[in-house]
Amino acid sequence: MFLLMLFLAVSVMVNMFLIRNNINVMNNVYLNGESVKITAYAQTKLDGIYAQNLTYEKPVCLGGSVTNEGIFVEDIYAPVVVESNETSVTYVRCPFYIGTYRTIGTLHNHPKPNNLCRLSDQDIRTYVSDTHTGQTVIGIYCGRYTFFVLSMLESETIQTKP
Repeated sequence: MFLLMLFLAVSVMVNMFLIRNNINVMNNVYLNGESVKITAYAQTKLDGIYAQNLTYEKPVCLGGSVTNEGIFVEDIYAPVVVESNETSVTYVRCPFYIGTYRTIGTLHNHPKPNNLCRLSDQDIRTYVSDTHTGQTVIGIYCGRYTFFVLSMLESETIQTKP
């Protein structure tokens, strides 16, 4: 019971932080949508990692750009993993650049079959902390790639077409 209460308290605190700081979490932007472009090079690297039916979470850093035209993923980098299991991962922070591309965010898988393609509370906490290093994108792979954009300023969010 204590853990449930603690979990609920943390969830409420995260949501209060997001609202207080005018942080907008975008609706899902899917890989086949017009707002996300992944180069063939980056896609091949992603498919090589996530096609393995992993039983543990595996993160990657996304290199590219975020503009009014959408998210452009040009390259990926697999950071050093400190610890990983089916519900969490601890890894060394992404570098500021991946080759010549700025690191725009991270992507990780949710390997449990009943896991939805949504951000967990821990994902949101990590995501908010990553905005301080200039990262604005977080992605989840759970059979498909789903991306979320977080912005401190409403005008910086990417608008998706209905």
